[in-house]
Amino acid sequence: MGKSKEKPKMEAGVKSFITAIVVIFAMMVLTYALTIMIPGGYIPFWKWILSPILVLFAKDSGSIIAIIALLVVLGGVFNTLDKFGVLRILLDKVTAKFGKSRRVLLAVIPLFFMVIGSAAGTFEECVPLVPVVVALAVRLGWDALTGLGMSILAAGCGFAAGVCNPFTVGVAQELAGLPMFSGMWYRAAAFLIIYIILMLFLLIYVKKIEKPMDEKMLEGIGTGNVRQIAHSSGSRLWKVGITFKEGVVSVLPGVLLILMANSIRFTLLEGNILDVILQGAVSLASGMPRFGVILFIYGLVLFLNFFIPSGSAKAFLLMPLIVPMAEAFGISAQLCVVAFAFGDGFSNVFYPTNPVLLISIGLANVSYGTWAKWSGKFQLINLFVTGALLLLGLVINVT
Repeated sequence: MGKSKEKPKMEAGVKSFITAIVVIFAMMVLTYALTIMIPGGYIPFWKWILSPILVLFAKDSGSIIAIIALLVVLGGVFNTLDKFGVLRILLDKVTAKFGKSRRVLLAVIPLFFMVIGSAAGTFEECVPLVPVVVALAVRLGWDALTGLGMSILAAGCGFAAGVCNPFTVGVAQELAGLPMFSGMWYRAAAFLIIYIILMLFLLIYVKKIEKPMDEKMLEGIGTGNVRQIAHSSGSRLWKVGITFKEGVVSVLPGVLLILMANSIRFTLLEGNILDVILQGAVSLASGMPRFGVILFIYGLVLFLNFFIPSGSAKAFLLMPLIVPMAEAFGISAQLCVVAFAFGDGFSNVFYPTNPVLLISIGLANVSYGTWAKWSGKFQLINLFVTGALLLLGLVINVT
């Protein structure tokens, strides 16, 4: 029985991984084609083929290596805790304590992920926590989509609000010549509005799929003891090592996705076509009205994020171009930073070229199609709301 239940989950995970590989490879081919079609662009074929490896030796490879190392270590740790029953006991205890008031967790957990995303720029680091929250959501009578919404979707929303996100807002403000984390009040207001929208979205959904909690189960769970597990496994440390290794192996497909996704930006830069594309895009805004310019900046960041998920990398490319253009139309650099943060953050949890999203939904055994259909409704609402916030910022002249 156990194997028959595991098989559909494994098939869903493999299907999600294959879809991700196909999508990202298609984007790699497209970027290579652009280096051929755009005048002045060129990258040797061998360098394009080896780009997923060459990114590890690029100037900004430090952040990529750090993310991969963190993912590998936490993958091993999570698998070890899971296989030895520690996670089950912890989940049992949480379920026993909050099972009768589970809506509290529905409000608190997304808020936690939004706060760490907005205050510390935490996004990739949330991946190891995703399976835990998904498992908890299922225990509480919801489903994997709810768990993803409570974790990675919430982290993406907080990352986008960027109250004091050092990787988007911090870098963008420095490049725009603004004091670090200035204009925080407007981003904090946006954070609150986005949190309310996310909560309403999750509440409406769980009301449709929520299953009643079993009172007998609530009384019986949570009786395990972590010490007992540690003692019983203490004489089998070799099993801990094997389990850790299995966890490391399980996240290697995610490592491949991260390398392939970063190779797209590598190709754009090495092929000398990114500046041409950006200059052409910026020139399109010359005849637009003020409100059109700020929405254009938002759309430009959304577009570029499909190819380059890294927020700080986009800031270095875009801010020197869009800030002078915006100021020529009487738009403050501060509002440009808000538009940049919005465009960079929300699409991280929607675009199929973002490796963190693909790893997260793969760990939850949810296909990209299912995720896009479910989260797309929230993204559409959020697009209109954040666009309205930018227009409001234009009216009140956010500085």
